[in-house]
Amino acid sequence: MTVLRLLKPFGVLLLSLCLGAAHADKLDDNLQTVWESLWDQRGSPRSVLRWNKPIHYRIHGPDASRHQDHIRSALQAVAEIAHIQIIDVSAQADAETTVALDLEVVKDTDLRDNEPCVTYHRKLNGGALEKVSVKMRSRDTWRCTFHEMMHVMGIIGHPSGKTVLSYFPYRRDALMDLDQLMLAAWYSPAMPENATPLEALVVLSDAVARQSDLGVPAGDASLRSGAFNQRMLQQMESLAAGQGEIPAIILRSGKASQLFIRNAQPVAAFFVGMAYFRGVITHQDSVTAALWFKRGAEKGNLPAQFAWGAALMEGIGVEADHLAGIAWLTLAAKTGIPFIVNFLALVEKKLNPEELEKARAQPAPQVDL
Repeated sequence: MTVLRLLKPFGVLLLSLCLGAAHADKLDDNLQTVWESLWDQRGSPRSVLRWNKPIHYRIHGPDASRHQDHIRSALQAVAEIAHIQIIDVSAQADAETTVALDLEVVKDTDLRDNEPCVTYHRKLNGGALEKVSVKMRSRDTWRCTFHEMMHVMGIIGHPSGKTVLSYFPYRRDALMDLDQLMLAAWYSPAMPENATPLEALVVLSDAVARQSDLGVPAGDASLRSGAFNQRMLQQMESLAAGQGEIPAIILRSGKASQLFIRNAQPVAAFFVGMAYFRGVITHQDSVTAALWFKRGAEKGNLPAQFAWGAALMEGIGVEADHLAGIAWLTLAAKTGIPFIVNFLALVEKKLNPEELEKARAQPAPQVDL
């Protein structure tokens, strides 16, 4: 009896330590989950996409009436958190051509067995969603709906944590706490328009660190969140340099390929360059930013080509070189994107006729695809 009495305090201490470790792990797990949510299933980090106006939607398909209440409930749940108005125009004659969100319940023989539900972001305007379509097999609609509604709102990842976005969710019939946290942060004023993944991580990780049930002092949670962000920046730098890996959960998805991972490297270079250019997560350093823009540009990333060309024109982080700048901007402008075309026309006006003729006569930059 005496021995048991002596052991009892140690048992309580051991239990409290175990519970403390479990709570501490929740912070790490949630940070990892919000980071993974920023990667598509093929292995690329993605900028933030959001709705910025009311969503006109329709629900249709051969078995739509059976599932429409569940679909409306899920859409209403995500829209309320995002403070986005939704308007059902399913009954309107011209709905097919006017809706921004098309929700179709298809036959059970449609789509692939390993992808019974799918969301397509069909039209974008910068970082704004303009047209999205969702297809769900009738027999899978109940389990897919909340998952796909998160994608509808712009969150494209399939993380491993406690979220309906997971391939193996804890729940399928309602948004979980972390889903609600991510949506609220995604559509908050703190989230920059068309935010890069690293900019988005700052907002999402701050929301995670402010959770009240972490079992960690607020100051410690904030410090650990900042340290996590630094590690993710370092990981993205390694990926951009061709030496790092994408998140493990994406490798396990079976949809990532070495081709897509290689293509992610110049994308990562641009995002790292933007982090240094804007001073996000790390210190502001235009020289380092320019180096990453150059790396991404030479690997064929369009935003990096524009950023590198602009840096050369303005002498930001690199010695000004108008001829080289025009060459990179001209290459980027071949896409026909109005903003780039207009910017090129603007900077060309700064050159005298002799410089402009020489700039237009030079060969295009070499790109290593």
